[in-house]
Order: sequence, then C-alpha cells, then structure tokens
Amino acid sequence: MASEPVKISLKLRVFFSQYWNIWDMVAILMFSTAVGLRMYDETRKAARILYTLNIVFFYIRILEILSVNQYLGPYVKIIGKLVSYGVKIGKIVFCLFVFYTFFFFWGGGWMILEKSFKKKKFLLFFFFLGGGGWNILEKSIKKKKKQYSSWFT
Repeated sequence: MASEPVKISLKLRVFFSQYWNIWDMVAILMFSTAVGLRMYDETRKAARILYTLNIVFFYIRILEILSVNQYLGPYVKIIGKLVSYGVKIGKIVFCLFVFYTFFFFWGGGWMILEKSFKKKKFLLFFFFLGGGGWNILEKSIKKKKKQYSSWFT
C-alpha cells in the first residue's frame, strides 16, 4: 500500500514529477509577473507580452482538461492532429521558402526586386494595401523633384 509523503520536500518532488504541474507553475509565475509589471507605465508593454504568452499556456491546459470529457475529448484529439499536420506543412513551406529565396538572390533577383520598388505601379499598390504608402510616395517624389500629381501618369 502506498502512502503519501510526509516531508514537504518529498511532496514537492511528487508534485513536480508530473509534466503538467511544472507548466502550471510556469503559467502562474508568468501571470504574477505580468500583474506586477502592469503596475508601471514603463513595463506595460512587457506585461502585455507576458499575458499573451500566458494565455497560450492556459489554452493548452484547458484543452488537456477537456480531453477527458466524453463529448469534447474526440474534438480535442482532432485539433491536436490538425495542429501536428500544420506543423509538418509549415516545415515544408519553410524549406521551400529558404530554397526559393536562395535562388532568387543568387540569380540576380535582388536587382529585379529593387527595380520593382521604384515603379509607380508598385507605389500605388503599396499605397492602397500597405497603409504607409503615402510616406514612401512623398519621399520618392521629393527625390525626383517632381509635382505631387506626377505619379498618376
């Protein structure tokens, strides 16, 4: 028959022997740190980052708790498989990105990209979709010393 440990050190060893308890402690410590950092204006941005990381821990823990549920358990398993497939596809996409980027720059693609940045069509596209295109447009026009309406032609 097994008995519970009497000493606090043995209790802590049993508690931290389980994987989820370690991550729960990390999440609680991160949350406490974020609450403390939120009190000062200088560290409020760091607190938001810690809150964002913390919510990831809590979402994963909630999914682990829901996996025991009779109705929600199969859905959690499906979500886990979808995420694992997404990670596999992400690795393939990253490898393709590195491969194509290498050949793009090796084959003189940088000059093509630089020329396309200077074209007026690209500036219009960036103005409508990029949000900050007007500043780039003004800088390029000031460099060329033309009128503001010259980019229409």
